[in-house]
Amino acid sequence: MKEIEDAIYTGEASQKFLFVPRIYGKLYLTRDALVFVSSNVVMGRSNCQYDVEIPLNTIANIRLRNRFGVIPNKLVINRIDAEKEHFIVRKRKLWIEQIRRIRQIDVR
Repeated sequence: MKEIEDAIYTGEASQKFLFVPRIYGKLYLTRDALVFVSSNVVMGRSNCQYDVEIPLNTIANIRLRNRFGVIPNKLVINRIDAEKEHFIVRKRKLWIEQIRRIRQIDVR
């Protein structure tokens, strides 16, 4: 797994992507973006790494959701282009605080 050198905040995360089982990795916050870097094999390919970079200026809002309706650990990133990214994280309120230190984003 590659490391992001200029990360302001980082933590373990997972993401569901289309028909692929949950992808585990790390979520990084930099001055310009949220970056997800996978740590596991994707679709059975050992050389396939799944990374997502979301520039902070493309985030319309962030929605807080509960996984299975009761576990408060989900962030839904709504992008300006109507794309959505779903992340399971620990300490999601701390993630929101860190993101808001850099850019004022509506949280619902």
